[in-house]
Amino acid sequence: MKYFLILIAGLLINGVTQADIISRNVILKYSDVQVVDNYSAEKESGLIRIKLCSNCNAKKLRLDENSILIFEGEEIALSSLLYTRLKYPSKAVRIQFNNLDNTVSYIRWSQSEEQEKGLL
Repeated sequence: MKYFLILIAGLLINGVTQADIISRNVILKYSDVQVVDNYSAEKESGLIRIKLCSNCNAKKLRLDENSILIFEGEEIALSSLLYTRLKYPSKAVRIQFNNLDNTVSYIRWSQSEEQEKGLL
């Protein structure tokens, strides 16, 4: 019985340590986010490329009809992502995406401190 409990505990611990992380949250600067194909409601798709570190290869992420763009705490049309990226540079772009199929859940775009103070 003692060995059976040790075996079960070992299996549980091994299963937890090797579990796949399904979603990922990253915070990037706007310059690390490139809009490759702006979201289109007709196609119900879009594509962005993100750079997770200076030495990393760029990662392509898909935008779909369930992806959300949040700017200043309000949800805005996902098709305005390219405009938002160009007009509002930000040091804090939070992106949550599915780590298995690279589909974006949401993008939270924050204004930079200079914009909030009215300097830009």
